[in-house]
Amino acid sequence: MKTLLLASNGRYVIEKGMKLLFPDVSRIKLAWITTAGKGAVNQDHLERHRALLEKEGYHFEEIDIEGKMRMNWKSCSRTRTRSMWKAGILFIS
Repeated sequence: MKTLLLASNGRYVIEKGMKLLFPDVSRIKLAWITTAGKGAVNQDHLERHRALLEKEGYHFEEIDIEGKMRMNWKSCSRTRTRSMWKAGILFIS
């Protein structure tokens, strides 16, 4: 099953929200789309979220999709883009 999660409060989602959906977050694969955060003046929240994901035991990969909106992702040979399609959860915050 694939799940798309759009979040406005990443900390809540990481600490509590995901655990409501998945009792053992260490068993899920999370593709974390960080592209939107690049537009923020202060990007400290990305570091805090990264540390929190590690602390809480998530298996995740950060993916930047800037410039990839017009390409056919499924046929892309880049490992990072392919791993996004294999992840159980696509987390955009």
